[in-house]
Amino acid sequence: MQVDVLVHGSDLSAALIWYELSRGGFNVILAHRSMRVSERLAYIPFTTDWARYIKWLGVDEFSEEHRILLKTSESFCGRFSPTIRVCIGDARRLSERLFSVGEGRAEHWCKDVRWWKNDEDVEYVVLTRAGEELKGIAKLLIDTEYGKVTGGGIVIYTSLSTAGNAILNLSEPSIHLTVPHSGLETHIQVGEEIGSITGLCRATLPLGKGVELGVMPLLYAGIRSGLVTPPWIGDCLAASALVSVKIVENWMGGSDLSQNILSYLTELTARSNMFLDILRRAASGQIKELELTYLFEGLRPPPHPSCRL
Repeated sequence: MQVDVLVHGSDLSAALIWYELSRGGFNVILAHRSMRVSERLAYIPFTTDWARYIKWLGVDEFSEEHRILLKTSESFCGRFSPTIRVCIGDARRLSERLFSVGEGRAEHWCKDVRWWKNDEDVEYVVLTRAGEELKGIAKLLIDTEYGKVTGGGIVIYTSLSTAGNAILNLSEPSIHLTVPHSGLETHIQVGEEIGSITGLCRATLPLGKGVELGVMPLLYAGIRSGLVTPPWIGDCLAASALVSVKIVENWMGGSDLSQNILSYLTELTARSNMFLDILRRAASGQIKELELTYLFEGLRPPPHPSCRL
């Protein structure tokens, strides 16, 4: 079976890529080995612009929005200017709803997914849960899957709570975002080892050392790409998915990457690198030496491309 795009992944970025490409008229198939979609990331934070983008696709599984308190020391709490509002998206339900309304083929919980990259395309073999063997050629493979994380990384966990404020805490040698939602609170923490946590769910994600998008016909997206950095995990997943779709559209049309796409990728990469620099300084106790303008800019959510793409 020949397809335009094979998407390998089970997280929200894979679901968004699959949905947008199938809606755009591409012959796309998604396959993964995970037991269920977004099983590692149940709840993730989104800022207003990116939650609005996903709602525009016709799915809405978001909590109430909160203004963010920014804590830089024990004695100082401020807010971003202009104000940033954050909510929690139910990544599992969002992914499931995208798959329910999309038009491409999706094979969940496969027994095996394999591929071989050639000079111009990708040969693949998918052994479905039902035992059917799908074999063929894809013009392009998009991979969002990442391996098991050992040691440090980004820890995301959700627990019961009665808290009322969303807080981004920079007063310790870690960066810690807490967002309340419907009697729960979801935490994104990075920068130090985190011990045993009692909660409803917990996941550890890799913290990339840089951006790696692969070489065509293999494209990396989502967490696999290195474009996803905390604390705005949901925004970054959506931004990576959107730019991946635009790259596919451009590449399938036989053109080099447009200036708009290159500019947006450069902006995402720059923000990722700034965050990694802030994280290194936070881990070594130097965060208070940073200028607030640099700190705020490095911790801003990824920009929404609006009409640029």
